[in-house]
Amino acid sequence: MAVIADSTAEVELLGGPAAGPTSGPASAEPRLARADAYVSVPVLIDGEPLRASGAKAAAEMAMAHATGRAVTTARPAPQAFADAIARCVEAGAASVVVVTMSARLSGTWESARLGAEGAAVPVTVVDSGSIGWQTAELVDTLVRCRPAEGGPSGAEDVRAVAGVHAETARPRLPLFATMPSVKTLLAGGRGAGHAAAGGAAQETAAGPAPEPSPLAAAGPWPVVTFDDGRLTGVLPVGTRDAAVEECVRLAAASAQGSVRLCVETNDPTRAALVEEACASAGVAPPLLCHLSPVLSA
Repeated sequence: MAVIADSTAEVELLGGPAAGPTSGPASAEPRLARADAYVSVPVLIDGEPLRASGAKAAAEMAMAHATGRAVTTARPAPQAFADAIARCVEAGAASVVVVTMSARLSGTWESARLGAEGAAVPVTVVDSGSIGWQTAELVDTLVRCRPAEGGPSGAEDVRAVAGVHAETARPRLPLFATMPSVKTLLAGGRGAGHAAAGGAAQETAAGPAPEPSPLAAAGPWPVVTFDDGRLTGVLPVGTRDAAVEECVRLAAASAQGSVRLCVETNDPTRAALVEEACASAGVAPPLLCHLSPVLSA
């Protein structure tokens, strides 16, 4: 069984617990298992593809956001998934599972579904319902739990592994984000339809007016919450440090039982603040990883 993922699941860890950006990864921290193939999700800055990766990509994205340049994403072509599936089949895969970021955030899942049509082996496309670390963790589980070499394989095995993990993991993988402003979310339409907190819609001659998104009045450095790839709330905060601390507090409060945090950031110098917030919330130091260009966009 081969595992394919979109590039948002290609997580680059900066360090394990108590490993800041200067001390390097904690040697005892297991690395995420890699997928057999990744399909790139294009990121465009003023219509031009972003070709950098890692820290250089983070710097280019931060500069683009700061200077007001147009930062957008594009869904991969179905053929990109078809080609990745074909390569895995040529390498001997008897079945394939494709894991994508949330279908609520991107058309990537639909591209993968179209790309899987007509494949020479059984293919199951799984909507992870998340992005970044959460998607990578699903990939990690599938890679580690796939049938042993020479053992049974096929569509039923793929669906069993993917389905069980998706149903048990999604409720335990909330996403809390903070950013300088929510202009990008509003421009991308991801705040549309999110009901305003309190108040009634105004009646007009054409009927009830749509309720405005509270994103529009969020102010600087809000905390935005997502569930299954859907924007579910926004909390005005005001400063970056306070927003980081609130993200950690909300993540710890949302967990039932033990909690493991992964912090995706384009500013790893904030590691000390994050670890202090975790200590205050009573949770273990987090894993740190680069914020992917797609999630940043």
